[in-house]
Amino acid sequence: AVVSTQSTGGVVGAKSSKVMSSKRIAVRVLFVAGVVVICEAIPRFDLIMALIGGTTINTAVFILPSLFHIKLAKRDQWHTFKIVLDMLTMAFGGIAGCVCTYAALANLSKGL
Repeated sequence: AVVSTQSTGGVVGAKSSKVMSSKRIAVRVLFVAGVVVICEAIPRFDLIMALIGGTTINTAVFILPSLFHIKLAKRDQWHTFKIVLDMLTMAFGGIAGCVCTYAALANLSKGL
């Protein structure tokens, strides 16, 4: 069975096949089925995901981009302001991460 799909190769610069083969469909179905089995097998999976989200999302969204910007930013007339803004963003992300992680751990200890 051959199904035509929309190509995104031009957008992300990756080679993309326009043909959806049965092997690709089988891999996708098995991946989704595996995720469903894991979610159903672990009781209160939402609490574990809250813990993972509280620890990683804030780091990936607030702390790392600001840290990279500090390391890579060119020095110009706004350099000090940019550094202060990046530091404030990292502090906010750190505090939010601690609050989210604490809340997730508290819920996890009550939920299990």
